[in-house]
Amino acid sequence: MDVNAYLKRIHFWGTGIADFSALEKLIQAHIMAVPFENIDIQLMCPIVLDTSSLFRKVVLNNRGGYCYELNGLFGALLKAIGFQVYYISGSITKGKNIGPLYDHLALVVVIDSQRWLVDVGFGDFSMKPLLIDNTHPQFDGQHYYQIQPKGNDFIVGKWLPEHNHFMSEYVFSLLPRQLGEFKDINDIKQSQPNSLFMQNLICTIPTTNGRTTLINNRLIQTIGKKKTETTLTDNNAIWSVLKKHFNAPEMENRKGVPFCFEALHAYYQS
Repeated sequence: MDVNAYLKRIHFWGTGIADFSALEKLIQAHIMAVPFENIDIQLMCPIVLDTSSLFRKVVLNNRGGYCYELNGLFGALLKAIGFQVYYISGSITKGKNIGPLYDHLALVVVIDSQRWLVDVGFGDFSMKPLLIDNTHPQFDGQHYYQIQPKGNDFIVGKWLPEHNHFMSEYVFSLLPRQLGEFKDINDIKQSQPNSLFMQNLICTIPTTNGRTTLINNRLIQTIGKKKTETTLTDNNAIWSVLKKHFNAPEMENRKGVPFCFEALHAYYQS
C-alpha cells in the first residue's frame, strides 16, 4: 500500500505516528474526505474485497464506498502505519430486529491495552474512536454515543434528543475477522433485489458546518442547525449532485444501467 498516496487522498498532513492523537485525526480526515456511498452497487459494478482493488477505487480514483470498502481499506492503512488493529463483524439493528453475522464491518484499534471502536463506514457515525470498555456516554463533538455490553457482545447506540434515548446502531463482537470472511454477504448486498443498497441510492458526507446527503432523489443539506430537503426531479440535477458532492464516476459506456429510482433510470436510458 502506498501510505503517502492514501494520506494525501484524505488530506492528512500529520506525522503518521501510531498514537491516539494520530488515530483521532486520521478518522476525522477520512470521514471528511471520503463519502459513504453505494453508487457502484446501483451501477451494477462489482465490489471486490481486496485491498488493492479498494485502494484503486478510493485512493487512485478518488471515490467513496460503503462499510466493507471504507473500513476494510482504512484498517489496512492503520496497520501499515503501525496501529494494532483488526476487523470485527457487526449486526445492524432495526427496532427489535438484528441483522446477520457480517452485516457490518468495523474496526477495533488497541492502544496501550485500551480497545477502541473505529468506524469510518457507517454513514453518519462517530467522528472519534469510542472506548469499548466504557459504558458512559461519549461525545464526538456533535453527538453522544454509548457502548453497552450484551452477553459476549456489545451494543453501540447514538443519542437521539428528539426521542430522549440512545438508539441502537449495531451489535458487535470483538472476535477478530479477516476481510475475506465478509465476501458472501458483500455479494448479497450488491446483487439481491431485496437488499437495501440495491433498492436505494444512499450517499452522505459531512461538511465543515453540517452534512450533505442524497437518498434516491432527495437531497438533504444541513448547515448548522438548519436542515433543508429538496426533491430533485431533473435528471441533470441529480447527476450534478452525485458529481459535485460524492465523486461519482464518469458515465461513458454506462447507458442502460438502471438506478433504483425512475429519474436516474430515465437519465441512463436517454
